[in-house]
Amino acid sequence: MNGGFRKNIVENKRRLAVLAVVAALMFGVAYWLATKPAEPVEAPEKDPATEDAPAPLADTPVGDEVRLILKDESYQSELPTRPKPPEKPARRNGSMPKWLGDLIFYLFVGLGIFTVAVFVWILVTGARRPSHQAKVLSRADKKMVVPILPQHDLIQPATLADAEALAAAGQFGDAVRKLLSVALVSLARRELVRIRPSMTGREIVRSARLAPDATDALSLLVATVEAYAFAGLSVSADDYANCLQGCHLLAKTERRAA
Repeated sequence: MNGGFRKNIVENKRRLAVLAVVAALMFGVAYWLATKPAEPVEAPEKDPATEDAPAPLADTPVGDEVRLILKDESYQSELPTRPKPPEKPARRNGSMPKWLGDLIFYLFVGLGIFTVAVFVWILVTGARRPSHQAKVLSRADKKMVVPILPQHDLIQPATLADAEALAAAGQFGDAVRKLLSVALVSLARRELVRIRPSMTGREIVRSARLAPDATDALSLLVATVEAYAFAGLSVSADDYANCLQGCHLLAKTERRAA
């Protein structure tokens, strides 16, 4: 038995056990129906008076010689009797018609064969019902088809292309705001950061479950946007380049190890 079969058996042992029991029951019922003895039918009693009696010998010279021979006790005068073998009764299914009994018999045989086929299919393919967690993830993936932006003042509809276009036009401050929006949406969808409308940028950074380098990159983005949007400070091309590098780092970062 290779590793694949062993894995399928372990993962589906309950279902395989149930199928094996069901198949055994189906074939067991079919075997019982096929071998069920018929109800005995009493044979009519024979009247001794009507039983066949040996025919009398003819009153002829030959008959006289036979009678003379039979008088000698050294000769056997009666034929040996052998009991007739009992006739095999036809299979009967209680009081139901024979065709109905046959139909039920073949139905149980078919169900048994079908159960064995499902057993083999699960054993070979390892097919199993999706777990509850897999169903939840599947529904979540369907919902992710429609982009849903977390509600916060630091988040706005944006893409990296938008940021690059603004940076090419010399609007580095607005470009960094686009970069922060892209990073926060990506982190929120991967559940690496918690975002609530009432949270400040620093609170968002503290709630992030990121590695130290990724946390520093997010902190730089938030600090740059806050300095530009609330303090009115200018953002240089170097500032934008550093923030762009941090945005790329956040896009491929993973959850912080516990």
